[in-house]
Amino acid sequence: MGDDTEGSAAAPGSTPARPGRWTAADIASLAGVSVVAALLRLMFVEQWSFGPVEAETWRVVTSPAPGGAGVQDAASHPFYYLLLRELLERGVLAGTTEGWLRLPSAFAGCLLVPLVALAARPRLGRAPATLAAVIVAVHPGCVAASQTASPAVFAAVFAVLAGALAGKRWRLLAVVSLVLAGGCHPLGWSAALGMMLAATAPAWIERAPRAAALALVAVALFYEHLRRQGVLQIDE
Repeated sequence: MGDDTEGSAAAPGSTPARPGRWTAADIASLAGVSVVAALLRLMFVEQWSFGPVEAETWRVVTSPAPGGAGVQDAASHPFYYLLLRELLERGVLAGTTEGWLRLPSAFAGCLLVPLVALAARPRLGRAPATLAAVIVAVHPGCVAASQTASPAVFAAVFAVLAGALAGKRWRLLAVVSLVLAGGCHPLGWSAALGMMLAATAPAWIERAPRAAALALVAVALFYEHLRRQGVLQIDE
């Protein structure tokens, strides 16, 4: 464990040292956290009625015609709905009830836990990466999201995967993950791109003035204000 990068600071503009190899203890602890995440996400997954976002998902995947209710709105990010349709047609999902439609999201939420560790470890080290995985596994918000039939769950998984692949310098696969994230949800484009930039830390980001970051924060706050006022709406 002593060869890990945690606690060491890299010089500005330099590439951080490669973290130590995964040990049996690392893999066992991550597997244990993933099991806990799976149990939490599968617990009572079918016990409540569809929410508004899930009702939209149900309308899209059960619409018999390409132009049916909700389908046109989902045309810009169809991957998640196409996946559900395929699973339903092949009988992998036995029905369109609450539990069955939420099952793919629960599975995706389980995958998110080890992916977070894989994405965080090269930049932060073993301990912070494991802590991040634990937080994602047990956080009530993450559990609730994973129990929701929403395309945003799959977009988050592909976004983190894009960051993990970019950190390994597997650029082509990272770009594929970025496209999949954006194809699941519009916010997946920015989330995946942000994860890729965070994983690779290109020199131009480190040289960017702080004023640029403050400007982005100002734009984000203004955008959120417009959303709360009902001027802008995000299709969830």
